[in-house]
Amino acid sequence: MAERFMDLRRRLLTRLIDQLTLMQEIMITVLIALPIMLVTMLSIMGLVGGTVIAGFTTQHLMMLIAYVLVPFSALALLIILDSILSGW
Repeated sequence: MAERFMDLRRRLLTRLIDQLTLMQEIMITVLIALPIMLVTMLSIMGLVGGTVIAGFTTQHLMMLIAYVLVPFSALALLIILDSILSGW
């Protein structure tokens, strides 16, 4: 009987670890790799010159990434993480 409960708990914890691993990969991609890639691309586009999207300059888009995209995506990922962990 006890081994059955231990096996059930082991499977539940394995599933939780798999979900947390997926969240870790998403967080690294969205919060680290994506902003670095976008800022690099926008810097190169800024060297070429001109406007990028709807009259915004590359500096405006880089500030938008730094001050809006990264914090709100971090907040969204923390809410998703909280919903995953609230069941445990």
